[in-house]
Amino acid sequence: MARGKIEEYKVNSFSPQAVGIPGEDKSGQIIAQGVANLGKSINERQATSETLSAQVKFGDYQFNYQQKKFDLQKQYRDEPEKFTAAMKVEADKLSDTMGRGMSGGAFVKFKSLTNSAVAADADNNLKWAFTRDNEIQVGKITTVKQNIALKGNLVNGPDGLAEIYNDFAEGSKTAVNFITPEADTKLTEEYKKLAVKYAMNAQLLSRPYSLKI
Repeated sequence: MARGKIEEYKVNSFSPQAVGIPGEDKSGQIIAQGVANLGKSINERQATSETLSAQVKFGDYQFNYQQKKFDLQKQYRDEPEKFTAAMKVEADKLSDTMGRGMSGGAFVKFKSLTNSAVAADADNNLKWAFTRDNEIQVGKITTVKQNIALKGNLVNGPDGLAEIYNDFAEGSKTAVNFITPEADTKLTEEYKKLAVKYAMNAQLLSRPYSLKI
């Protein structure tokens, strides 16, 4: 360029930013991205809100579940074999009832929590039913042994007592299906002593001077 000469300006000889010529308009993309991010944020907040609602409702459910469990254990105290099935039905009914009015997402999360809790408690319910049934069977075993011991009141001599001992042995064959052999032996010995006591008293009352035990 010659000294003192001003060169003619040519379009596109400088960058748009340098000369103020408008570049590509990206405002629409920016707005769209902002809207997308806002939508994502709202959805995340909604999901979090649904989770919190489900957790709050689940806390109430746990309290009611335990109360229902206590009530059913009393109801099926003498029929423990029916308890586990009844508990499952009532647990499902309870969750459906308590979930009414919840939004779809919150209800799904709530049902997931209740189903997991019920499944986790299933073993405990089975254990209760088994333990309670065992208590019933032990009660029956005890009653049988008591009744055998009471026969001691009818004993007229050593032969009668031998028959009682045989009854105890027969009863033990069934008892060991529900209690350990050690527990059965301990219980049997206790009632054998009682049978002897009854037999001695019977002999003393019938023939005070000819005790044959």
